[in-house]
Amino acid sequence: MKRLLYFVALAALFVACGKTEDPSISINGKTEYTLSTSAVVVPVSITTNQADWGYDFGAASAWLTASKVTAGGMEINVSANSSEDARTADVVFFAPKSSRGATVSLRIRQEGKPFEPELKTEPETYIELEPAAGRAEIIVSTNLDSWDFAIADGWLSGAKDGGKLALDVRENPVDEPRQTTVDFYAPGKENYSLHKTVKVLQKPADIKYDPVNLSENGASNCYVITHKGPYNFIATVRGNGRTTSSLDPPAPLAPASAKLVWQSAKDMIKSVKYDAGTSTISFEAERTPGNALIAALDESGAIIWSWHIWHPSVEIKELRSSEGSYMMNVNLGALSDDSSSVDSFGLLYQWGRKDPFPGSPVNHGGNLFTTNAPVYDINGNEVKISSSNDNPVSSGILAYSIAHPTVCISNRSHKADNRDWLTGSDRNDALWGNPGGAQRVDGKYVSNGAKSFYDPCPPGWTVPAPSALCWITSTTGLIWATGDTDGVLNWAELFGPASFAGYDINEDGLLNLKDYYDGWFITLDESRKLYSYFPATTRYDGEYGMLMGSMVGLWANYWYNAPSDDDDMKGFATAMAYGIKDYGQDAYTITASGVADGSRADAYAVRCVRE
Repeated sequence: MKRLLYFVALAALFVACGKTEDPSISINGKTEYTLSTSAVVVPVSITTNQADWGYDFGAASAWLTASKVTAGGMEINVSANSSEDARTADVVFFAPKSSRGATVSLRIRQEGKPFEPELKTEPETYIELEPAAGRAEIIVSTNLDSWDFAIADGWLSGAKDGGKLALDVRENPVDEPRQTTVDFYAPGKENYSLHKTVKVLQKPADIKYDPVNLSENGASNCYVITHKGPYNFIATVRGNGRTTSSLDPPAPLAPASAKLVWQSAKDMIKSVKYDAGTSTISFEAERTPGNALIAALDESGAIIWSWHIWHPSVEIKELRSSEGSYMMNVNLGALSDDSSSVDSFGLLYQWGRKDPFPGSPVNHGGNLFTTNAPVYDINGNEVKISSSNDNPVSSGILAYSIAHPTVCISNRSHKADNRDWLTGSDRNDALWGNPGGAQRVDGKYVSNGAKSFYDPCPPGWTVPAPSALCWITSTTGLIWATGDTDGVLNWAELFGPASFAGYDINEDGLLNLKDYYDGWFITLDESRKLYSYFPATTRYDGEYGMLMGSMVGLWANYWYNAPSDDDDMKGFATAMAYGIKDYGQDAYTITASGVADGSRADAYAVRCVRE
């Protein structure tokens, strides 16, 4: 009995001890965190002598949430802090859960977001305006004290109006889009810390142009257009219609229809038709700059004549050269005078032919397999510029060339004794109107010739005579220099020193290859202040009838209207020429010639002069 009472008392003692044990809870690990502004997960491991436990985030801790709560701990999800102010929260853990007996705290401090100055606009980068005068606005916001603006062009002005820039837009009077920029600064234009640019484009005016008669002041094989709209020209006259010495008189044309042969941009010309009542070809041009070829057809659909339509994006101007001629400021068919763009190259012509070939699609490099820039028919299909590979016909090659303006005629079959695209019996020194133009008296060229009906230049302009550019070398003939990129070029020829009329475009006092931009800038007057860019356009090789793309940017020939005066050079004509050959290790051989001989089957550039 006594033993039984002992065990009962002992059990009662153990029960009494369990009831009086103090509850405990602890965090295994860090009890304080200092966090960055980014969102993060903080794991918490809990130890307690109680069956359960709880937690309390408190009223100031809405940026904390709990997940994955188990008997041994939990995860605290900390959201990103977008405020500049730091924030702190104490998370309280307690056990047992029912009575919150024992507690322990975890402190979480999160840093505030560093101040980042902001300047925002709406629209963000670009705004398009209608052609009519009116108003527009750009919403501006910044967290700095102020902001300011500047507008580049006068057709657009603005005023600050609270949190926006109110724009006053002038009417666009032309059918070309125009663009300017609005620059925003914060806190202001002086000592600003933030800068932002918004481009502003105004749509072109929808001008309804009257039809333009391109041949009103004279017919030609090339016409320059300047804007979107309807155009027409006389379609019964070959070229300028003039009788030229040594050429058969140009008989009137009798077209049955007309078509677009090719255009350099798919959306340049959208309709072509022949009007028998007025004997004119009319077409509708879009505002896209480019080159095109329009042809008159006979009843069978064969081409009987064709005309080059030229829409440059730069104004055609005349530059007075030292010898008194007025030279065009760009190559025939060039779309711009930008020395960094292939648009400055223009088109290429076999000597004596009126129809152009599209040039290189690149302004530097290329290889032997480089083909011409693509051209398209009126439906947007690509048109192939081909080579005859050999004489296409046994006789009548001149007539064949007129009927096939997209074929570069090869001289492969007769190259050994004649470098012309015409065979010996058909060769004619007068095709461009100056058969005696290579002759000199006292060293000077005496004949400028007269514009022929095969001349490819626009009305009032003609292919130049040798006197127009022969003086670019002091000897008029071939000179050369060997140099590097930095050194001055010392020019020479067989009998001593010589000079070249290149322009020091970078104005460092030296003429060297730093002044060469895939072509030379050539001075046109004795003061050496007037100059023009002559790009290295390369050529169509007359034997293969294809573009020699490996020479792009390295050399060029510019045709004169005169044949060669060398009896041993059959089928050659005169040209201004230059070349640069890179032999590696910055060693170059540079050549130039005021009057060189070129194969007439080659297609070179043309720089027109005033008649």
